[in-house]
Amino acid sequence: MDIGLFIAFIGLTKGNIVVDHPATLVQLEKKGALMEDWGVFWFGFAVTAVLLVCRIPGSILWGILAAARLAAGLGKLATPEVIVGLPRESAMWQLDIVGALTLQCFPFIFVFVYMDIFDTMGTLIGVSEQAGLM
Repeated sequence: MDIGLFIAFIGLTKGNIVVDHPATLVQLEKKGALMEDWGVFWFGFAVTAVLLVCRIPGSILWGILAAARLAAGLGKLATPEVIVGLPRESAMWQLDIVGALTLQCFPFIFVFVYMDIFDTMGTLIGVSEQAGLM
């Protein structure tokens, strides 16, 4: 569920439904020029919802593709310059391993390691239960 919420948050941010706010970090977009972008989002949401109710396999993917097609037709879809590329050489060697292993970064590493362990354990238990292996 945490991964699904994260993906939904990314979609809401990219769709300009959720925007930055200095006090609360996020807020719903209420007015302004960004409102015109809501049409594509709601179209994709409606297509996905209808297909989910009709139990069409791959309904989320079909909703995403329908929204992308509409956005491309309206000229709101930016095409990338390159599909696969190597990082620039100036950014390639800037990894700071020693700085990452300081005590200041330890809480972040600790949280991510244990979050990954518990997420994996939950998935393993859920799949094992469904397979009748518990």
